[in-house]
Amino acid sequence: MVKQYAVEFLPEARDNLDRINKSDSQHILNKIKWLANNFDSVSHEALTGEFKGLYKLRVGDFRVIYSSLHTERLIMIHMIGHRRNIYERR
Repeated sequence: MVKQYAVEFLPEARDNLDRINKSDSQHILNKIKWLANNFDSVSHEALTGEFKGLYKLRVGDFRVIYSSLHTERLIMIHMIGHRRNIYERR
């Protein structure tokens, strides 16, 4: 059995999640857990421009911006926000 990826939230992502209502944040956390369990079989959506090197995970109207360290089997969550304004933060 393949070991799942660990997940680490950067401070900004943790703050983002705290601002989202409980129902949506639980849905987001469930999707992140799914990603950690299925990381090697998922087709990751790469971002471009100033977000190059990062990936997005769609969770309804929300986006989770993440990167990964394959050798450490670690997913790093950078930002979480509504699709309308997640890319305006930088």
